Amino acid sequence: MILKIYPDEEENFFENATDCIAYMKSRNFQCNVTLYAIKRKDLTPMIHEVYQCIKAHNKTVPLMYQILPTNPFYYNGIKGCLGVECVEIDMNTYCYNRDLLALFTGWDKSVLNK
Repeated sequence: MILKIYPDEEENFFENATDCIAYMKSRNFQCNVTLYAIKRKDLTPMIHEVYQCIKAHNKTVPLMYQILPTNPFYYNGIKGCLGVECVEIDMNTYCYNRDLLALFTGWDKSVLNK
């Protein structure tokens, strides 16, 4: 799958984890986000930062309101004329997501604080 990233549709597309985390917090973690980089290996530290932020948030709320994200879904994208690697993470509360099926990735329950 290859996705073209258009400038006017970039609200949830991020080149760095800092902007991504700020966006997630502004949406109360109930959103989907996409990180992108030229090399896939550059995405790994950003993904870890995002999950660390979710873990920190989950320590402050009861289980039913903790954030349950999907595992990362990788695909190729095009930003302008540059090929990029993308990773999408969908998230919502445990209460909302626990009974839903995440077809391609499954849920990352390792971030939950029980």
